[in-house]
Amino acid sequence: MLHEDMCEKYRDILSMTLPDWVLDPFTCLAEVEVAYQEELIEMQANEKLKPKMKDGYTTDEGEIRTHAGKPQWISSPSP
Repeated sequence: MLHEDMCEKYRDILSMTLPDWVLDPFTCLAEVEVAYQEELIEMQANEKLKPKMKDGYTTDEGEIRTHAGKPQWISSPSP
């Protein structure tokens, strides 16, 4: 019941399609706005960041992984 309510409430967010450069900033920058290209080039050149971005983003609250081109939020277990 809660799952259905949340899916209904956030269906617009769940159906969002994010640009490839948001999900994988190491892709081609041709489709990215000029304002973001410099920051993405710096990220691409950062050797420490590449392994961290390989499978998704991780934060203290959880992580975002991609599946079929769509982001999925995975909550971290409470300590």
